[in-house]
Amino acid sequence: MGFFPIMIDRRDPVLNPFPRPHPAFLKWFRAPRRPITGDVYMENAIENLGQTAADKVNSARPAIADTLDSAANNLRRQSEAASATFEDGARKTAEALGMAAGYIRTHDAQEMISDAEEAARQNPKPALIIAASVGFLLGALLRR
Repeated sequence: MGFFPIMIDRRDPVLNPFPRPHPAFLKWFRAPRRPITGDVYMENAIENLGQTAADKVNSARPAIADTLDSAANNLRRQSEAASATFEDGARKTAEALGMAAGYIRTHDAQEMISDAEEAARQNPKPALIIAASVGFLLGALLRR
């Protein structure tokens, strides 16, 4: 007594309750698939790195703002005993530090990034000079 395979008619809804869909439906229903390559993994890694950096910036914002405020206050105190020209420059610097502290307190990382992008679009030459300077400094630091 051997094994006798049972033939199932795929079109019979009783024997096969899940018939294959029509090929035209499959062609319409299938979403285009993006192959998983190293680029996809790199994009995910960069996205995760960016989110981690934003989280760290958001958690450090109060401490950064307090540091800027204390630096501004120290500069104001020390400028009172200095000459008039130094006092004016120190006062302006202290005001700028105070404004930066207020900005950091009131804006999260995403808002700061969008503001920086907008400033770079409005002033591309200074943005390129700053980017090149930061890149040069980072390269010098990482080379050591």
